[in-house]
Amino acid sequence: RYTGELANSEEHTLAALRAYEDLLAGQPEDTDLLDKASSAEAGVGMTQGRLGNLEGALQHYRSSLARRRQLLQLKPLNVNYRRELMIALSHVGDVLGYPFVPNLRRPEQAVEPYEEMLSIARSIHAADPLDARGESDQGVAQYRLASVLPAARAGEKKRLLEASQQFFQAKLEKDPGNNSLANHLTNVEFLLGEYYRDAGDLAGAGRQYRAVVAIADRVASTGRAVIGSLPFAAELRLVALDSEAGRSAEALQALDRLLLSARKESARLANDPHTRDFALESRSNLPRVMAAYSEIGRAHV
Repeated sequence: RYTGELANSEEHTLAALRAYEDLLAGQPEDTDLLDKASSAEAGVGMTQGRLGNLEGALQHYRSSLARRRQLLQLKPLNVNYRRELMIALSHVGDVLGYPFVPNLRRPEQAVEPYEEMLSIARSIHAADPLDARGESDQGVAQYRLASVLPAARAGEKKRLLEASQQFFQAKLEKDPGNNSLANHLTNVEFLLGEYYRDAGDLAGAGRQYRAVVAIADRVASTGRAVIGSLPFAAELRLVALDSEAGRSAEALQALDRLLLSARKESARLANDPHTRDFALESRSNLPRVMAAYSEIGRAHV
């Protein structure tokens, strides 16, 4: 049913896109039409991605990006068009290699669009330091780029992640119930955990993974919840660290709790039409728990 709804949505968006393209044939520099066509193209890309056609999504995102570049050529001083170009670059980078969404596993190809995204974000923020959105965009762009940087640029990765960490920590302290800020900070803390784990600093990795869980717990205390599975993934990472350190009893106890949590969350979300994407993500946690049981030598019953 859900796939059918997505396909129906794609059909309507494609129809709108074709209509805009027909109009653009006679008015190729109409900025309003270009703007709408670019948005429609991105919409088709999003639907393609949700349907699992990542190559198709990339093609539409690149077409949307080309229109955004054309818009900025026509109106180079338009800040909104610069922001939209930055978002279009993010779409391309995300489908190429952003680790927290389904992607084509080409992180090396995502570096360039993310670098341009960060350059635009920095220029917008520099032009208006009091623009809160511009400051936030810079924080996001920093950790997006860091997420795909190769090992040869590990120092830069760490600096970018720490800069984003400081920014989102400060913002979340002022607004502890802000779900968007919490999600950004969990992304950053998890990426820092991965950085330390790759560097062989298991104590540092554990500190960052625990920070992810703490953020989720703190937001939950306000009556909200961090969307997505990163807190769960962080707890699985901590289980692995416990197991590697010989703390098998602690690891198994944590896994028992995670298994119960995954089952409850999957059941809770499954019947909510607004959270079906997250329900699918949550259900994917179940085999992760089973695999973790196996890895520490206990078969799940």
